[in-house]
Order: sequence, then structure tokens, then C-alpha cells
Amino acid sequence: ADFRRAVRRETIFVRKNGVVTANLALPTDRPLPSDIDALLMAEGYFFCGIKPTPAGGWELRYTNLLYQPFDFDRIQLFSADAIALRDYVKALAEKAGE
Repeated sequence: ADFRRAVRRETIFVRKNGVVTANLALPTDRPLPSDIDALLMAEGYFFCGIKPTPAGGWELRYTNLLYQPFDFDRIQLFSADAIALRDYVKALAEKAGE
């Protein structure tokens, strides 16, 4: 509950301050709630990747478009794998925006 409240509070803060896309980076070397995806989706965030850190760790990346329109189909991709990943993230974004 505290994690979700903190995410909600920070999301409201950035929205009020003109941010149009909120990115959330969560380190994978710390415990996270077991229902992290559902918690973040309820706040409008969707999973969009895994990124290495300079220190040799990894981060989970989530994005919240903060109700801005975004056309995933305009992203120019040329490989079937990249298109499949785009479609996966697009589906998550649509679900988070419901």
C-alpha cells in the first residue's frame, strides 16, 4: 500500500508540474511487491523494458504517458522482432490507459 501511495503521489506531482511522460526505473536487486505490474498498471504505468545500469545491475522500466496521445504505429521498425516488441508494449499501454 505504501509503494502504491508513493507512486500515485509522485505521478500526481509530475503531472501537475507539466511532465507529459513519466518514466519509472526500478532496480532488480531490491525486493519489489509481488504484484508490481498490477500496482503500476492501476496507476497508468506499463512495462516497457529492462535496462542495464552503469554499476552492472539491471532496472525494470515502466512508462506512464499521462493521458497524452501516442501513436505506436508511427514508430518505424524494420525487423519482425522489433515490431512484435512494439506491439507487446502498445498492448500494455492500451491496457494501462483503460
